[in-house]
Amino acid sequence: MLPEIRFARLLDSGHLQEITSFLRDAPGDFFSILDATKVRSVEQIVICFERAMKLFGNAGRARKPESIFLMLLSGMQQISKAQTEIGISERSSSIIVVYRSETDFEKFIARTGDYLKVSENPGIPDVDAGSDPFIFSNMARVQIDL
Repeated sequence: MLPEIRFARLLDSGHLQEITSFLRDAPGDFFSILDATKVRSVEQIVICFERAMKLFGNAGRARKPESIFLMLLSGMQQISKAQTEIGISERSSSIIVVYRSETDFEKFIARTGDYLKVSENPGIPDVDAGSDPFIFSNMARVQIDL
């Protein structure tokens, strides 16, 4: 199953805690929030999602598929570094929400709707991420380590 991908603009960066707190409370299904300026392509998200879901059962270090996804997407082998590298921060203005359950996304919007506005793709290419060897070399390094 492919992930759903939605884009949003942050209306006020002062509410980062309220936005990210949803990740702690989200139910068991996949839900991730990324800084849109740190993603090279939509295809990169899809490929990392598919690999994360396949690796999840075999990865002893990560308790959630979102953690594996962030490590693959960022090219970082530690979850905390991956979150810092690709996750949202006070400097984020556009975000990407990657999820599997529409209900989870609706709950997220209900909880954070005052702080963000769902928008169109802010210009992230929908090109083949395979054309970028940097992305795949980092992803492969993380995948081997898992």
